[in-house]
Amino acid sequence: MLGRGSKSLFWRAGSILLLIELTLGITFALVGGSLVEEAAVSRTERRLENLVKLMVREVDRGVDPDRLLAPGDIRLTVITEDGRVRSDNRRVIEPADQDLNYRPEVESALRSGSGFAVRYSMQLDRVMMFAAATTADSAGDRLVIRVAIDMDAVQNTAGRLAVV
Repeated sequence: MLGRGSKSLFWRAGSILLLIELTLGITFALVGGSLVEEAAVSRTERRLENLVKLMVREVDRGVDPDRLLAPGDIRLTVITEDGRVRSDNRRVIEPADQDLNYRPEVESALRSGSGFAVRYSMQLDRVMMFAAATTADSAGDRLVIRVAIDMDAVQNTAGRLAVV
């Protein structure tokens, strides 16, 4: 039979073990969730980079860049070398849609052939992931093909994966 002191010691040891187990569980959940989100972001980055390369190949084969199609969740913008929006699959082009050369992904694409950025879009009022690459249309005019996805969609996908 356990004495009063033994029971108290048993409950204290059990409480400490429970606290350690909860702490480890929360830590692993946070680290695991972070790893899942990082994997989703990395996978989406590769997806965008592959998609923009595919679109550049299509334009190089003679497809009109203004007729390119993008999957449902992807925004596609064709930008001239001087920064004018030539076409956009998500919105009507407005006079404010000019001088996009200062966008990091466009600037990098014009400098090195391709660019990537995760940044806040003031036009869309959200954080977006962008991939861009240069090509030329049939007239030889240099263009930037840019694709983008809302980071909320990427993080929602990661959240669903973490729950599974």
